[in-house]
Amino acid sequence: MRRLRPTAVLVTAVTTIIAALTLVAILGSAPGTAEPTRVLGTTLNARAFTGANLPAQNEVTLARNLVRIRATQRLWAAEHTPAAKRARAAHRKLEARRRAAHARGVAAARAAAARQAAAAQQQAAAAQAAAAQQAAAAQAAAAQQAAATPAVAGAPAGFAPGECGGSLPTCCIMMRESGGNPTAYNPSGASGKWQFMPGTWAGYGGYGSAAQAPEWVQDARAAQIWAGGAGASNWAGDGC
Repeated sequence: MRRLRPTAVLVTAVTTIIAALTLVAILGSAPGTAEPTRVLGTTLNARAFTGANLPAQNEVTLARNLVRIRATQRLWAAEHTPAAKRARAAHRKLEARRRAAHARGVAAARAAAARQAAAAQQQAAAAQAAAAQQAAAAQAAAAQQAAATPAVAGAPAGFAPGECGGSLPTCCIMMRESGGNPTAYNPSGASGKWQFMPGTWAGYGGYGSAAQAPEWVQDARAAQIWAGGAGASNWAGDGC
């Protein structure tokens, strides 16, 4: 087994101790403190400590370690210059402003979404209210129209579309007069399912002519005039 010479052992031990002391001094220094010149000075004077007459291989090892130590010293010095400190402070401020701007943007987006949701709810509520008002107005108009139509004494409560006979004039009269069309008009002035003349219709139910009135209103007026057949003369006097 090859034995190391005492000189090589000494160089290796001194180099390791100097490197360890340098690293501890650098890492233990708080930002802004003076660099560890005493330890580094001891490092740079290691050659004097170990002796001037070293083998070539050991001198190379020591030189490499000293180069590494000097590089560490320069890096530490560069990171602790006033310019480097100002650059780090500026970076922290810029990052803080960026985060604040991002937070403001998120808050603004959430507020806009909330406003849009509230506006949509208001529009939906307005549409529902308008629909309810329209329905109420339609019901009121229907009730008003029903109230304006006079009841027919002795007439059925309602008539089916196209109904004839019974309390109404006969079906042959309906077919001859209008063919069952409640909106039929005649040049003579007669209109409606039963072809009422204006004088006979007489504004019944509040309608200007028979053709303007619903079919059941025309049937009610026809039943009133027909009177069980007594008013057959109003339709040419025959029963077809």
